Amino acid sequence: MSKKFKDTKFNKFLGKVTNIGLDIVPIVAKASTGNITGAISDTVSLLSGNNSEEARTLLDELTIQKKNIELDYYRTMQENVTERWKVDMNSDSFLSKNIRPLVLAWLVVSVTTICILDSAKALTVAEYWVTMFSSLLMTVIVAYFGGRSYEKGKKIK
Repeated sequence: MSKKFKDTKFNKFLGKVTNIGLDIVPIVAKASTGNITGAISDTVSLLSGNNSEEARTLLDELTIQKKNIELDYYRTMQENVTERWKVDMNSDSFLSKNIRPLVLAWLVVSVTTICILDSAKALTVAEYWVTMFSSLLMTVIVAYFGGRSYEKGKKIK
């Protein structure tokens, strides 16, 4: 049996927000499209200027809820990546088993080559390329080594 709207958490949230007198239209719009963290962020922004006790309490509750949602999302993403890597390792394909180390090696060699050529003034590298390659390299290193550490830690337990 489904809940009546008046019994839902969303209705209770709306009641709290409207009691404080906040403009809830952008919040409801974001929440209705599934952007819960965006709705919470907007609510937190609106509540930050309100000094009532009720607003401070709701602000604290929303901040905790937002952190929990972000933590759950991060945990789910890490579990999904680990599952994809397990499937890749069970595959018979050379490329699927070795794509992570190959991408890591390619990025390290590319960034090193670009740094050497740029330092020797043989090549002038635009700032956006530096930013892109550094972001890619950092992401791959964190995913590769962090993911491997996570996998090994799970095996130990």
